[in-house]
Amino acid sequence: MLGNLAKTNPFGVILTGATLLIPVISKLVGKHRELNEELEEQNSLQKEIDEATKNSTKELMQEQMHINNTVSKIISYNEGNTKRKDLLKKITRGISQIFW
Repeated sequence: MLGNLAKTNPFGVILTGATLLIPVISKLVGKHRELNEELEEQNSLQKEIDEATKNSTKELMQEQMHINNTVSKIISYNEGNTKRKDLLKKITRGISQIFW
């Protein structure tokens, strides 16, 4: 039957096929737009994550530098404190030898 219809009215068959394809194509175009919007949103979110990671890394490096400086100060203070204790011991020994 379709063969006879195509022979008698080929433009009618083409028009019917195109009429049936238009909603399918329209739906595909709509889905394509939705996917593009989702991809743009994901790219935007990824940029925000990258920026937050960059800022966090910078803050962590600053904290690490502060901790390193504090530890260095404590170590140098303790070294000075140890030297002071040793000198006090020597002085105490020297005084005890003088008076005893």
